Amino acid sequence: MENICGSNILAHARLNVFRGEIVGLLGMNNAGKSELMDILTGRLRAEKGTVYFEDHPVFFTSPSQANELGICYIHGEQELLKEFTVTENIFVMRRKHDGQLLNMKQLSTRCSRLLGVLFSEETGIRFQAGDRLRDLNGLQRLAVQIIKTISENAKLMVIDHYIDDFPHHWVTSLRKWLSLLTRNLNISFIVTDHKAHNLSKLCDRIFVLRSGMSVGTFSKNEYDEKMLTSVMTGSLMEDREYYWRPSPGEKKILEFSGVRIPGEKNKLNIELIANEMVGLCCMSHHFVKNFCDALIGEVPLQEGKILLDGTPIEISSPEDITKYGIGIVFGRARLFPNMSFEENVSITALRKFSAKTGIVNNSASTLAASEALSIWKPPHLLSGGNQIDRYTEKKILISRAMATLPQVMIYQNLDKGLDDVAYDRLVREIWGTPIRPKASLFISSNVRNLIKVCTKIYFIYEGQVINKVYPAQTTEEAMLSYYKAFCEM
Repeated sequence: MENICGSNILAHARLNVFRGEIVGLLGMNNAGKSELMDILTGRLRAEKGTVYFEDHPVFFTSPSQANELGICYIHGEQELLKEFTVTENIFVMRRKHDGQLLNMKQLSTRCSRLLGVLFSEETGIRFQAGDRLRDLNGLQRLAVQIIKTISENAKLMVIDHYIDDFPHHWVTSLRKWLSLLTRNLNISFIVTDHKAHNLSKLCDRIFVLRSGMSVGTFSKNEYDEKMLTSVMTGSLMEDREYYWRPSPGEKKILEFSGVRIPGEKNKLNIELIANEMVGLCCMSHHFVKNFCDALIGEVPLQEGKILLDGTPIEISSPEDITKYGIGIVFGRARLFPNMSFEENVSITALRKFSAKTGIVNNSASTLAASEALSIWKPPHLLSGGNQIDRYTEKKILISRAMATLPQVMIYQNLDKGLDDVAYDRLVREIWGTPIRPKASLFISSNVRNLIKVCTKIYFIYEGQVINKVYPAQTTEEAMLSYYKAFCEM
């Protein structure tokens, strides 16, 4: 298959799935995973090769044709309406109806029966037919989409880049449930990801794709995480050493003292000392969202105070956090595709270096943006409709925050959407940048990646710190063992 520029995306890519099997497709960013799944589900046309389904060659020109045969595609939450109930999402929003008027009472009863049949206590995945999607976590929302496809007589489901930021206990629960579905309903699954540790826990077999080519197929008893990563990257993965870490100072740079955010009953107390890279490990997406909203002033703190250099600060808008010298790179941040790199990077610097009268200090903002740009070396411009990969997108977002010359940097889910190699490269560049904040905070549910970069990691449960660990003072095995127990709380 070729892209519009004429360069190969896929070449000699292959994959097979048996009835009642969970198959993983592992590859780095831009390896061709999504393109291969797009061909399978009728979203993309292959120039060469054949797709066989139930021993018959098939050629799809649209996703609806694949759906008719029972091949369904799940990618993100685009087809879910968060204000609707589980019943409404499964039956009202389905791709096809039988032509009859919808009776919501009957549909709710039918949905409750379906949930009762498909769930078991051992999976740990439970919700009710009347629950609204906005109140469910990411694993439960994935379950709703799977149940929806089951109600449409799915035979093969493609789960594409959905479990990227799933914590350990979610992957464990998903494995138990998918195994139950494959055993009882004889349904098959293809799960794509760029992180070996997720797929290694989930799948019966794993196909590895590298630069558009299939380079390996491994059964459950034939692989470990390190070996899969080596095949995926094409290089031997040795045991990683900790990155260089500066010695922490004594001065408190940023402190959250007795902070209680909306929806939590407990108080949060954390501190960032000079030169520290601090991790915040939390399994609750609801807590992380509210914590980040409070950081940029979108929701008020219920109690407590935030101190910067020992002085309390009040944040009521995103402009305030820039004014105080705090740079943020949140998962929700977006680029402006019709603007150049320079314009994307300098937009926050313009805000910071503007006078109170509203007069823009172009020279100061341009100087700061130029320094950030020279360090991060953007490879091309965004304008003109150019597509960029997630690694480059992260670099631009970091450059945008660095251009404000912050005292503190806060990163949320920096590893999301990046394979291990890309994340390692990004972390090394953060460590090596001359624009070095006094302290940094990394928020993630993936303790593996926090271990790589942080000098101190707080574990958060129900809105409060339940443990504090120092990676340099313990082994990675001990931390992962604690992390596993933490995930099961």
